[in-house]
Amino acid sequence: MRPWEYEIEGEGDGPLRNILEYVAAADWSDKFSVTHYDVCTLKDGKYGFERGPEGIPTLLMGTARSTRTVTDTLTALAYPHDSEAVYEFVRRWLQHADPGPEPDTDGSNSKGWKIFTAPHAQGSGCYASLAVQPCWITYGK
Repeated sequence: MRPWEYEIEGEGDGPLRNILEYVAAADWSDKFSVTHYDVCTLKDGKYGFERGPEGIPTLLMGTARSTRTVTDTLTALAYPHDSEAVYEFVRRWLQHADPGPEPDTDGSNSKGWKIFTAPHAQGSGCYASLAVQPCWITYGK
């Protein structure tokens, strides 16, 4: 991974808020602001992420800076979102996102989330600041 890339899995609203605040603080702009989003399904591909019906539901979010060349693939938000508004948007989206079938494990599972950098997800068709996916967090015995 490059220094500006991250991939974090977790569960719960508190850690989600903390991670999104970290992402906002790590953004290179003076004022973090998300202005566009897209919901699609992504899967791992040969050269990054690819859209496909068999992929994982993914929320892509971008800033005006990162979406200026591909705004046709993203939906504009009604107003720029700061880290608190992004947190609420992501939290509510995750309430409705399907992480797929629960893994059959010897331990236990809980619904969680994965947040990762999306600028290098060229196959996704957009240049977004971050991506969010629902996932299962598995705990062993």
